[in-house]
Amino acid sequence: MTIIFFIVFANYFILILLLGWYWHKPSILTKNTNFAKADVIVACRNEAPNITSLLMALLAQKTKEIELYVVDDHSTDNTMELASTILQENGCVISSTGEGKKAALKTGAVQASNPWLIMLDADVELPENWLQNAMAVLHSTDADVVLFPISLDSKNPLAALEELDFISLMVTTAATANMGQPTMANGAALAVKRELWLDASAELNPQIASGDDVFLVHAAKRKKKKVVWAHDASLIVKTKGTCDAKALLHQRIRWGKKATKYSDVFTNYLSWSVFLFSMAYVAMGITAVFTLNFLPFLALFAVKLVVDLFVLTPAAAWLGNKKRRVDILWVSPLHPFFILTIALLGFVVRPTWKDRRI
Repeated sequence: MTIIFFIVFANYFILILLLGWYWHKPSILTKNTNFAKADVIVACRNEAPNITSLLMALLAQKTKEIELYVVDDHSTDNTMELASTILQENGCVISSTGEGKKAALKTGAVQASNPWLIMLDADVELPENWLQNAMAVLHSTDADVVLFPISLDSKNPLAALEELDFISLMVTTAATANMGQPTMANGAALAVKRELWLDASAELNPQIASGDDVFLVHAAKRKKKKVVWAHDASLIVKTKGTCDAKALLHQRIRWGKKATKYSDVFTNYLSWSVFLFSMAYVAMGITAVFTLNFLPFLALFAVKLVVDLFVLTPAAAWLGNKKRRVDILWVSPLHPFFILTIALLGFVVRPTWKDRRI
């Protein structure tokens, strides 16, 4: 048993250090003043509090090379009316032909015509000149998928845990793309060649509510397409966290459920490495309490803390979450318990999303 635990721990720490190393070795993307042509697709449902600010930001940055599409996923509020009023002749507001985000994205992709699709969530905040900078990247890269950096701003009581967990996901997204083995993405802000998206749409597991982003990356990888991470601070998009602890748990359970459909070998390896480490870590913690022998667990915690500080501290600073660097000290020892809790709740809790039972 000791040997098994050692293998699990060694594998995990080597993996995390490797991800941290590749986070510091981003691909260099050259920007210039020439522009590609793209359609911006905002798939939304019940986003009345957010849609106005996003569309105003997009219109302020819009050029003739860009078309805007808002696809409404059967909202029960006035999202569609607000979008129509704001865009008027400067974009298109359409109703989704199906149900769920993936169907809404497909509706937009079919309607669009430009070579690139920029997909944004309705609750993101764009920095000044973000759209122009993103377009310049699309023009200069030979990639088929571009993953933009995202910073989370959470206001719920578990904000530190949520933000640091999200930062770890961003590190994984960036590092694996930089390694040439992309495993993750975040649909809040990404760009994809329209031809590739339409070709891969059948592989996005439409029966699963989430995963339009991750399954897209996996499909691109299978098709030998190039996925890159845009490591540029001017491209960092801000998004909102969940409203409370329940919403956070439901979101993470929803994210976890799609992992059962992963077919990518490296992604499954990462997922199992984190899950097995979390199980072993929690087991050692419980054993320490019952045996009153805390030394092995404290040694494990110390190593984990050092590794997490190495990886998460610079990432938190770069993504604009500097205030969370000190929170690593208490989130690090608790995070495996969080991971294991999400995994176990996934067996008994059916999450909700956008007022729908999933």
